[in-house]
Amino acid sequence: MRILKTITLLLFTTTLFNCNTDENPQALSNAEQLTGSWELTSGNFQGNETKFIAFDGNQIQLLFQDELGFKGRFEYDAITNVTETEFTYNIQGAIVYSYTINNNTLTVSESIFNTSAVFRRNSNAPTYENWVAPLTKEEEVNTPWVNATDIEFVNFDGTPLIIGYDSSSGFLASFNLSSLTNSGGVMINRQASALAYDLDGDLFIHSNANDGLLYSTKTDGVEIGSTDLGIDTSINYLSYHNDNIWIASSHAKTIYFDNNNDAIIEEEYVLGKAPYGIEYKQGFLYVSTRDYLHKCQVNGNQLQAVETYAIENAGSIYGITSDGENLWINTQKTNEDDKLIKTNITF
Repeated sequence: MRILKTITLLLFTTTLFNCNTDENPQALSNAEQLTGSWELTSGNFQGNETKFIAFDGNQIQLLFQDELGFKGRFEYDAITNVTETEFTYNIQGAIVYSYTINNNTLTVSESIFNTSAVFRRNSNAPTYENWVAPLTKEEEVNTPWVNATDIEFVNFDGTPLIIGYDSSSGFLASFNLSSLTNSGGVMINRQASALAYDLDGDLFIHSNANDGLLYSTKTDGVEIGSTDLGIDTSINYLSYHNDNIWIASSHAKTIYFDNNNDAIIEEEYVLGKAPYGIEYKQGFLYVSTRDYLHKCQVNGNQLQAVETYAIENAGSIYGITSDGENLWINTQKTNEDDKLIKTNITF
């Protein structure tokens, strides 16, 4: 009987110990809790455009969006020295961040720029992969120009062409979209960094990026005049449709709108980032910010991005245009020829 009582007591004690172990699992360390996705609720982390961050071991992903809806993203294998209170994030030099985690609230601060940000854990946060839409290539060819900025679709006697300024020759060089071959060009007497085409007037409209003037040149290369828009900055990109001109200045980080080609600027849209190409199509203004392409709605004096696209391994986007069916982009990559890319954006 005494033996039976002893066995029963041992079984009870073992069961009680196991229950207590299950109900009180070992707490995760701060470094372990840091892993996952976090949504910004207040403050500033790596600039005030940061909306989400994600930690995965030694990797950090940052998702950005500014007040106009322009998105961006960065991914770095650059977190080192993760402790219970600090981690080091290497971006143009190592910066040490202090952090605390309390009830799924992450507070991060650093002393160099005196910034602090508060995040909440969000397991349903957007991912790095779906934050921006993929921009894919339907066609990709070497361009007949070198270091062009703006490009423009034209149609000469039923021949679809894309024109770009070749800085090495002074030509408005052309690329035949039907045969996908180079097809000559037109010599003009000044650098055409910004370029548009007036179908009715059979004119090239361009700027040399050193003044606020628009120049008109016939398709045989004869310059016939200029217009002063009263813009106290360089003109880098143009989009011309139905006598409406959209004008972009990379230096001023601004897009201007001239209604009815009357040399009067009706609207100015300050972007906060430099535009490197514009194209107005079917009620939307497409804007390149070099690493990304943004589809924007324009309503009066309001401009808002509704979609952001990224293209992998293509270089930076300098100049965009439309052939009426697809959007084309001009890309530049270090130590490679300029590329003309037909994208999957259709109209």
